[in-house]
Amino acid sequence: MKKNFITILASVISFSLFVFISANNKTVTNTNKNQGMDRIVIPATLQIILAAGDPFLAANFEAIRAASTWSGNNAIDTLFRLRVNSVIAQLNPCHEDNYYNTNALLSWGGSPKEGSSILKKAMKCRYWDDIPAFFYGFNRHYFFNETAEAKKAILTAADRSDKKSVMYKKIAIMIEAGTLSNNEAALAFLKDQKNKSTDNNLKALLEKRILRLTGLITLQNAQKTFESKYKKPLTNPFDLFSSGVLTAIPHDPLGLGYEFENGQFQLKQFKFN
Repeated sequence: MKKNFITILASVISFSLFVFISANNKTVTNTNKNQGMDRIVIPATLQIILAAGDPFLAANFEAIRAASTWSGNNAIDTLFRLRVNSVIAQLNPCHEDNYYNTNALLSWGGSPKEGSSILKKAMKCRYWDDIPAFFYGFNRHYFFNETAEAKKAILTAADRSDKKSVMYKKIAIMIEAGTLSNNEAALAFLKDQKNKSTDNNLKALLEKRILRLTGLITLQNAQKTFESKYKKPLTNPFDLFSSGVLTAIPHDPLGLGYEFENGQFQLKQFKFN
């Protein structure tokens, strides 16, 4: 009886602290969102203590707080989400919302390296679940061009799913053969995530990532038009404007923009200091 009382008391204290932190870390307003404001992320060890030794309860509390905390500034949100999602993964690497949000908000928000680390933990922990394995594999292919690692992860996803096994195997073959249309597949992937989401905040953030990827596709199509018209490779992206192929750089709602490296346009990644 005494043990149960202590457990309940610790849980109440933990939730009260969660509410206090959430109340004191409200959405940053437009007047100060560029001032580098950040939010508190309690270390995993302390969160376990506050949750009466239950890491899964602690992970749930932190996931709820993370879902309700937004600033509207991509740099601030990315730094916060990297720390909070990493802590949740420490507490419970199997946490479903955490790996899903990590993929949508970190991997496709300019931080694919950091997102992949969390997805890999989820893939190993959720040994029955095909989704984190697919997310991890697709991202290793799209962002890092790691054919072997991507194929291995996606075949793992195939082994975990009866309904989607054939589709996953087909994707793995296309990746190995270099015939997968990366951007079109990625765009369909993000749109599917958005359509399946029931969280309006997450839908809005995914829409920004869809628009960002659409901008990249616009740049790549413009490059193809230029090279077809002038019969030479594009070496200076500004030639697209001087030639009239493009009139403006596509808007990236995340504010990260695009890069032109090794003769190709790509999504610019978030730089951590």
